[in-house]
Parts: sequence; C-alpha cells; structure tokens
Amino acid sequence: MAEQLLTSSNCTTCHGGKRHSIQEAIYSGTAVVELDRTPDVMYEAGVACDGCHDDTQIIRMGEITLTSRISGAKQCVHCHGNEDYADDIASWQEATKEMLGELGPALAELEKALQSSQASADQLAKAKKLAGSARTKLDMVVKDGSFGAHNVGYVMEILDKVLEEIEMGQSLVE
Repeated sequence: MAEQLLTSSNCTTCHGGKRHSIQEAIYSGTAVVELDRTPDVMYEAGVACDGCHDDTQIIRMGEITLTSRISGAKQCVHCHGNEDYADDIASWQEATKEMLGELGPALAELEKALQSSQASADQLAKAKKLAGSARTKLDMVVKDGSFGAHNVGYVMEILDKVLEEIEMGQSLVE
C-alpha cells in the first residue's frame, strides 16, 4: 500500500511539512508496536486530514492570529449523508472518555502501589515496566485528542492493552 498523504500544502504553511505524528499513528493504526497494524477505514480509503478537518477556527492570542483546522460530526454527516454518523462519533468519544476515566485512576493506583510494594525485586521490575508501558499508551490516546474519532477500533485495542498491563502489574505487586 502506498504511503498516505495526510496533509495538504495548506498545513505545511504552519507545520513546516511535519505532520501530527500521534494523530497520524493512531489514524494509520501503527502507534503501538506490539499491536497489529489496524488502520482506520477512512485511512484505508485515502482520506487525508483535511478531508475531515475542513472548518477553519481563528484563534487570537494578543497580536498573534492562528488558524486551526477543526472537524466534528458535521463533516461525517456531510460526506456520508446520514445523520446517524453524528451519533456514532459522539458514542465513540463517550466510550473512549469513559474508559480513560477508569484507566487513569487505576494506573495511578498501580503507580502508587509500586512505591510501597513488598514484592520481590524481579516482580517489582516487571510491574514497573508494565506500568510504564501502560502510561505511554494511555498518554498517547489522550494526546491524540480525538477520543476515538481518528480510529475508534484501534483506540479501544490500545485501551484494552492498557487495562491488561495494569491488571498484570497489580497482580505482581499484591
């Protein structure tokens, strides 16, 4: 498969040719090495970033004016011609936020338990590695900022892996 063109020349004006690497990795389904490559169906269809991010938002900060390209349910409905797509994206984002709301505190609890655990050095080292891996994945989903809109199936796979790593880490420090 050919490399996807994820930006237009308009984006390179500000980004100097650099893409949003976290968003691109989520969209292309390549963010987590130990998971199977799972690109979003829109990525597979060749939809570039500006295919969805077509609304312009002007942000003024003092004398600086920034232009941002934003997206939302309106773009899904416009292309697909079905109002249900607006509900779909909202439910994906709600489910992602709910999982993040559960996993964040669970991971923080594991990280706290690591500090006072009486587990063996080997178990503690394994648990720390699992917690670090879970933190990296969780932070990646948060930094993507789309709450699943860029690739909901893949984001759920990542969050399932985070849960697995947290549970394995907890079992090692109990």
